Amino acid sequence: MGQQYDKQFFQRVYEAKAWYGDSGRGRCPATRLLPHYLPYLKSPILDMGCGRGDLVFKLRKMGYECDGIDFVDLDNGMFVGSILEPIVRNYKTMVCIDVLEHIEVGLEHLVFENFQKSEGQIFSVHNGPAMHGGKDIHINKKSFSEWGQRVGQFLSIDKIIKIHQHQQLFITHAKKQKTRR
Repeated sequence: MGQQYDKQFFQRVYEAKAWYGDSGRGRCPATRLLPHYLPYLKSPILDMGCGRGDLVFKLRKMGYECDGIDFVDLDNGMFVGSILEPIVRNYKTMVCIDVLEHIEVGLEHLVFENFQKSEGQIFSVHNGPAMHGGKDIHINKKSFSEWGQRVGQFLSIDKIIKIHQHQQLFITHAKKQKTRR
């Protein structure tokens, strides 16, 4: 099991590294990948692990109803909370770009359970190294086939887009609940 990085760790990273997650510097994968998943978005949208909120601000300018949640508090108008806790508001689409690899192994199912509450989900996994202070902050690495199997336990996969050798984008939808007779 990888080392768990807590709220304080990422709070310090965001505060100390002005470039971290900044779309203006090309450092926000959610905005960079937007052309790949824009056709699949339906309002209202929740950006899970929104960081600086750049995707939320961009989508709002485009006319989408969009919220963001992250456990770092950047005083940017985003919800502060954990994506491992139940999401109570209804969203048609949940977006979660390059976040799952930061979730402690064995806890990713909590994110998938939240995903199941929306019609559609768009998320990416980055399996390459992300070094900070000499340590890889991508603590939940699985092969893409393992990620696909894990995702398939909770969601129906519509499309997988290979961004590059270390990153894949998943377009999924909630599985229909079986009705009991």
